[in-house]
This record gives sequence, C-alpha cells and structure tokens, in this order.
Amino acid sequence: MQNGIQVVLLSGLVQMCGNSAPQSTYNDPDQILSCEEYQIILDVEILVGQECAADSDCDQTLNVGEDICESNSILVHASYETEYFDTLYEEALAFGCQLSFAVNQDCDKTSATCSGGICSWQ
Repeated sequence: MQNGIQVVLLSGLVQMCGNSAPQSTYNDPDQILSCEEYQIILDVEILVGQECAADSDCDQTLNVGEDICESNSILVHASYETEYFDTLYEEALAFGCQLSFAVNQDCDKTSATCSGGICSWQ
C-alpha cells in the first residue's frame, strides 16, 4: 500500500511541475506553513491513516468540518496516532485557512470497512 501512496504523491508533484505555482496563502505573520501546505500535509496524513488490512482495523475517526453524523467523519486505522493531524488541523484553522476534505455525505453508511486497503464507510 505504501507504493500506492508514493505513486499518488509523485503524480501530484508531476502535475504541479507543469503548472505555475499556486498562490500561497499566509493569513498571519507568525504562520510558517501556507494554507496550501497545511492542506497537502493533512491530505497525506489522511492517506496514511486510512491504510488497512481488515474491517476491524477501521475503528477510529477524524472529525473535520461539520459533524452531522459519525459517518460524516474520516475513518482511519485503529492504531493511527491522531495527535499530529489534530494539532496541524487546529493550527491551520487558527490561522484562518479554509481546508477541504472529502467526507462521507451519506449518514446511512454506518459500517466501517476496509475496502481495497482503505478504510471507508459502507
């Protein structure tokens, strides 16, 4: 699965090389990372956290955005250490960054599963 993540990251870098650099958003003079950098790091953390081998691996959630229902959160591996993600997420929000994550919009999907090596709601 690690090779899959490397391919995704590499393809993202290749796509970036052909385009002009995106504008970096710094909302505060004390902000070390741009909002775009926060988004990239958090997206990679989610990819790493979602890796699984069995349904039983997927029993922890990351709450981002509106918490309408439990399955509206991002499902991650039981052993994923959420402290780093939570710290970066809160830091980015404190700097006024607008973060966007793909979350399950269907609250009827309540079963945590490992599908194709990725934790997801079914």
